[in-house]
Amino acid sequence: VNRIRSLATDEPHVSLALSLHAATQETREKLVPTAKAYTMRKLLSAIDDYSAASGRAVLVEYILIRDVNDSIDEAVALGELLRCRNVAVNIIPYNSTAAGDRFGYATPSNEHARAFADAVRGCDGYAG
Repeated sequence: VNRIRSLATDEPHVSLALSLHAATQETREKLVPTAKAYTMRKLLSAIDDYSAASGRAVLVEYILIRDVNDSIDEAVALGELLRCRNVAVNIIPYNSTAAGDRFGYATPSNEHARAFADAVRGCDGYAG
């Protein structure tokens, strides 16, 4: 988190991407092992500081996993979370891997992925 804040001044030509993968802390802790140490509140505060200092948008990466983080409620929560922030969201449908398959992860349908993205974009104040 501290490195995110200093990136704008230390490396002004470097853009920032954040692997978020969830709209809630609870879901993020299931998907990202380091999420307990770096809470969403701290991460979002850091990307706000980075964006203010650099003038650059932050790319937010979101792997969409069927029945894990792909509900329309989660999409709305993500849009709300990112509202009025200088971000672009890259929603990536899960691609099967041996590691993910052990957890029963699956790819959402293309139609569902589009509906998720539309729900994120539908939140007032989110333009990414």
